[in-house]
Order: sequence, then structure tokens, then C-alpha cells
Amino acid sequence: MYVNWTPRLRRYIINQWKLGITPISEIARNRRVPRRTVYYLIERYKRYCYDGLEPKPKGRKKEHLNPKFAQLIDKEWKKHKCGSHKMWLRLKSMGFNVSDAKYKKYLTRRVLRQIREIDLAKLSLLSMKGKSQMSCGILTGQNAHLLSSILLPLLMIALAC
Repeated sequence: MYVNWTPRLRRYIINQWKLGITPISEIARNRRVPRRTVYYLIERYKRYCYDGLEPKPKGRKKEHLNPKFAQLIDKEWKKHKCGSHKMWLRLKSMGFNVSDAKYKKYLTRRVLRQIREIDLAKLSLLSMKGKSQMSCGILTGQNAHLLSSILLPLLMIALAC
């Protein structure tokens, strides 16, 4: 059974328990939660007080990349323009100990930033002039090669990640 675990509900359960009037099994039945969960909340309350009842963020904390290392990645990528795995191997051989996944994530974000920076006004001008048409996501027309020359390298980088 789904219960919306708001901090208010958790505090209510603990306050009911603190009064000592209602047995734990009845608190669980009234709030439609398992008894084990009520005991778990009580243990957290005993250990951390009301702060232990607040929801915690899920997952691993994000680690930011050193800005100087990010600049080095950009410089190396502009120089060699290879896929993310090969670039990671190159940087690893230089002595940098950053995971492949972290490097791929950075490279993907950088590519998405570059895609956003493309001037959308130029793209809309091409479609308004009728020289290129958009049909089912496939570009056709005389100036489609201009768009593909801009977007294709960026998409290849994104797919390599």
C-alpha cells in the first residue's frame, strides 16, 4: 500500500508514540504503514531526534570536475578529436586518474552545450525559405547538407559518448 511519506506524517507517528496512549500496532494500522516501519522511525528518532525523520537525498553525491582539468580535456579534444574512450585512455596514459564514466559525462555535457549554442535563427531561416524541409525528422532539400555539416559532427561526438 502506497503511503506518502511526508515529514509531517513521520512527526505525527512519533508524537503518537511519545504520548504513550496508543499502542504501536494501532498507530501502524491507523496510518496504514507496517509496524516495522513505525519501529524504524522510533529508532531514528531516538538516535537523531526530529532531524532523523527528514527525507534524505537519494544516490551518490555529485563530484565536480576540476576546472583546470576540464580545460585540459577541451584542449586535448580540440587537438586530437577522437572518441571519448580513446581520449580517456590518452589522459590516463598522461597520469590522470579520472574514471571513464566521469569523462564521458563531462564530454556529453560539453557537446550538449555546443548544440544549444547553435544559432536557431539560422535554422529557422533555412526552413522558412523553403530550401529545406523537415519531414518525419529527416532533412531534405538543397541546404540540408549545410545543416548536416553543422549537426553531424556534434551528433557523432554525442553518440561516441
